[in-house]
Amino acid sequence: MKSNLIILFSLAIFLFACEDHNHNDTATGTVNLVIKAKFGTEPLVLDQKYAYFGKDSITCTNLEFFLSNISLKGSHIHSLSAIEFIDLDTKMKTKTESELGYLIQFTGVNATSYTGINYSIGVPSSSNAKTPSDFKITDPLGEPSRYWDGWKSYIFSKVEGKYSDPNSTSCKEISFAYHSGFDSAFRTIDAPKSIVVESGKTTTITLEIEFKSIFGNSTTTVDICKEPLFHEANAFMEAFMTRFQNAFILN
Repeated sequence: MKSNLIILFSLAIFLFACEDHNHNDTATGTVNLVIKAKFGTEPLVLDQKYAYFGKDSITCTNLEFFLSNISLKGSHIHSLSAIEFIDLDTKMKTKTESELGYLIQFTGVNATSYTGINYSIGVPSSSNAKTPSDFKITDPLGEPSRYWDGWKSYIFSKVEGKYSDPNSTSCKEISFAYHSGFDSAFRTIDAPKSIVVESGKTTTITLEIEFKSIFGNSTTTVDICKEPLFHEANAFMEAFMTRFQNAFILN
């Protein structure tokens, strides 16, 4: 009987050691997600004028948005974050700041190879149905100023600035504010790229937003003078958000 107890006790210790060893064998690394904004090939700097498709000028004064469901994809999905609020303009005050970008760091990421990154612009419908009072104030969704009470939706993104046309008699300078929200503005991006996370090391992923392309291209552009605002769900907002989605470039 005594020998049986000794055998059982030894077996229990062995099994516990194996479980602990297997648990510690999961190698992890760190992922730095860096978000930058550019105007063409130049770093986007607050309050700096840029040529608006060669005929007038545009200035950015505010650029912020929610990123959600951020994950790495591969043989398995590794979730990095359910929701992040990106106040990008806080990192755009100088050219140096803009070149460094906005950093979000994720630790404990499984060390393996991935085939890309998935993320969405905006707040998922299940969370968008809630209000800031449903979250802690420290949560990205807990800040009341990020929510439209009248529309029962979070503000998914804010793109604000000034437009000027010295040759115009009716629109020499005008401020614009494009604020998106509602489930119809939610956009998901599946970006393929070979990403390797190594044990104990840091892997950097860079997302660049080409600010100019949010407003159009050489053939079709937003007429800021005629439509300097949107704060509701309409065709203009949806087209704007699709261009916003396409402005993200993974490097």
